[in-house]
Formats: sequence, C-alpha cells, structure tokens
Amino acid sequence: MVLKLINRFETILFAIIKQATQMKLCMIVPYYIPIKGGITSYVSSLVTNLNKNDKYNFNTTVIARYGKTDENTYIINQKIYFIIKSFLILCKKRPDVIHAHSHWYILTPSVIYKLIHPKTRLIFTFHTELIDELKGLKKIALLWLLSRCNTITFVSKALMKKVEDNFEITTTKKVIYAGVSVKKVSEAELQQFKERFLLKNNAPILAFVGPLVWKQKVEGVKLLIKSFRIISEKYPNSKLLIIGDGKYKRELQQLTEKSNIRDNVVFTGFVDNVFVPLSITDIYTHISLQEGGVSISLLEAMSRGKPVIATKVGGIPELINDGENGILIDAEPRLIAKAIIRLYGDNKKMKELGENAYTTVKKKHTWDKIADEFRDLYMLL
Repeated sequence: MVLKLINRFETILFAIIKQATQMKLCMIVPYYIPIKGGITSYVSSLVTNLNKNDKYNFNTTVIARYGKTDENTYIINQKIYFIIKSFLILCKKRPDVIHAHSHWYILTPSVIYKLIHPKTRLIFTFHTELIDELKGLKKIALLWLLSRCNTITFVSKALMKKVEDNFEITTTKKVIYAGVSVKKVSEAELQQFKERFLLKNNAPILAFVGPLVWKQKVEGVKLLIKSFRIISEKYPNSKLLIIGDGKYKRELQQLTEKSNIRDNVVFTGFVDNVFVPLSITDIYTHISLQEGGVSISLLEAMSRGKPVIATKVGGIPELINDGENGILIDAEPRLIAKAIIRLYGDNKKMKELGENAYTTVKKKHTWDKIADEFRDLYMLL
C-alpha cells in the first residue's frame, strides 16, 4: 500500500515538473492537415518530430486557416476574422514561442501578441516567392511586421535572395531546408496500386508529384507532358504518373489528349502514401517553373534512392549537384526528353545517381536534423 502511494506520488510529481518545464509553442499556418501541399508537409512533419521526441518537451498548438480541427488544432477560415481569433487564442495559450509561416495575415496577430508580451520569441518562415513586388504602404507594413520577429527563416538560399532583393530586412536570417519523412510500403499496397492504374510490364515509369494549383508549376508539368510525347515514341510501353490534383488537372488531361498520349499518362490524384508510386518509378522528373525552396516531393523521391531529373529553379540547385546526385535540365521539352532517354539507357548511371541521392537526404534532410535547428532558434541555444 505504501509502495503504491509512493509510486503514485512520483507519477504526479513527474507530471507537475514536466508541465512546469514544458515550452509552449504555437504554430500559425495558412494550411494544415489534411490539406495537401508543401507548407502542410513542412509544418506537420516539424510538429510531429518535435512532439514525439522526449528531449524537446514542447506543448504545441496549431492555428490554421484551412485544415481539420482537433484537440490541439484550431481552424479559422475567414482572413480578417483569422487575425482577431488567432490573437485571442494566443492570449489564451500564452505561448513561449510563436512560429508563423508564409503570409502577412499569419504574422499580424503574432506581432500584436509579441508587442504585449515582448519576451515571447517570434519566428517567421518564408516558404514561397513574393508573387508581386510590394510597394508603398503595403511594403512598409510588411517590413515593420518582419522587424518585430526574432528570426526569419527561409526554405532555401534562392528564396532568401529573392526576398532580400525586394526587402531590406535587418532581422536575423537563417536558411533551414525541408526534411523528409519516409513511410513504409507493403507489397500489398504496390500490387493494389498497379492493379488500380493498370500498370503491368510498363517501362520506363516516370513520375511527377505535386498539387496542380500553381500556374507556373503546372506550366512545368505541361513541358514534361510535351517531352513525354517524344519519349513514348521510343518507348511505347512507357508511363508518366502525374501524382496530385487541383484546378489545372483537366487542362493537363486535355494536353495529353491533344498530344495523343492519353493512354500513356496516368493521373492518380492525391494518394495517401506517395512512396507507393515512387517505389515503382524508374526516374523521378520534377519539371517545374516555380519553386520557392527545395521541393519536398523531390526529397521524397531521393529518399527512395531514385535517380532524378529536375529544372534549375528555386532551391533545387542547392540540393542537386548536376551529374552527381541528379540531373539539372533547362525547361525545354526536347532537352528534357533527351536527358530522360539518355539516362534510362545507362543503368550504371541511374544506380549511381539514385545511391547518391539517398545519401544526400540521409545526411542533410532528415526531420530530426531540421527539428534540432528550429529547437535551437526556439530556445536561443
């Protein structure tokens, strides 16, 4: 009886100490689970890694404009109401650290809260390029908001330079790349996927992964489809997997029909486990005209040891050393097709690129490493 009381007391005491030493972290984002996209993948993977690792001891709350509400996630759809409601949630949660992502309306309630509670650390992460150069009052307002942050991070050096070309930022800056979280793939999943999309003895199988909602990215996919018309002439049994969905999907489907390759191009929509189609892919082809940082889809393909061919945009050249762990290509259909055909005909080179790609991700792009970098910012280590 006495022993049980002692054990009970120790359990309660440990819980009290843990609660007292927990760092309260609030992530404020435009999109969160189950919304698909780079920001969701980045933030959800970071939150998962922080929460599962005992050495961090973070109590994390997420505020998002789009997503699904749960015990630790608040969803506020309307933009202006988002600012007000987010501020009220911050007042309730009283976080030690706020990590805001991507947009001005995400940063605004964070800065207002920090003005009232100046000891709160505020981190802001740029994920994408500024679509238009801001001028006048809008530019002054954003600069002021950024100046209130403790640290501003960027998902690539290229993005940091792009922002610095438009804004004179005096706040501490740091580049922290994306990581990759690998999911296991079962034989049953592979078989089910092949049967669902009628994939049998097809070669080569190429793939592109990404939401079909950003015009410049989709323009890159169009170039990939045009190049694939050339590839399919040499390899009639080849397949191109377009893994993703969005408002431009129908436009891409029409292009495959116009190019007479409808039967060779498979639109899978979003899939629960992207590593399933990546596992059966021969070459991953990331042809895009717009990337703010290092594409998470590209990292996922590399983590499977796949040889990759990608365009020289955004942070991609910071990840790919041309000819060593992938191939960088200009965005022109004939050049893309030529590079794919040449690579597929060289098994030794495919294996070398795939192995080096895997090593790159293993050394530099695990979420354990990324989480450690953010922990240091959060805790001022």
